[in-house]
Amino acid sequence: HKKLAYLVTTHDDKEVMVLDVSAPSNIRELIGARTNLPGGWDGRSLYLHGSILFIGLESGGSDDLYALDASAALTTAAGFPILDSVELRGTALSLRASGNHLFLSKIVGTNQVEVWDISEPSNLQRLSTLPIANLLRLDLDENNLYAITSSAPAIHVIKNN
Repeated sequence: HKKLAYLVTTHDDKEVMVLDVSAPSNIRELIGARTNLPGGWDGRSLYLHGSILFIGLESGGSDDLYALDASAALTTAAGFPILDSVELRGTALSLRASGNHLFLSKIVGTNQVEVWDISEPSNLQRLSTLPIANLLRLDLDENNLYAITSSAPAIHVIKNN
């Protein structure tokens, strides 16, 4: 059984990389899984939800959020197929998913959390937006979404219904 690590990078020819970390003394890149996304923007955040890999890019005025099919990570020779991509009009700082929802923190003038319907990864739909000042990242458990900020209150708890 292989253990894999998924990375976003600042390399224009491989914003997504996958490492086989099954043997910690012999970590190796799965070259075929390198994925070059359109445009020249840097990878900023990722979240693997089942076999769907969500990637957030540095804002560049084009598509900044991608849903990739990562089901063939061990066998692909040409990177991961893009299922959908959408323009965020901001930089995706942090991604978390639960059930049919993706929670995304982003910078766009002010910081905010967006909730996306990911029930159809080939048709991502923004459901709502919540502004939160000085947002740094998100975390998630079974019941709540946590927005971590750099100012008081440092943690905002948002119900995950």
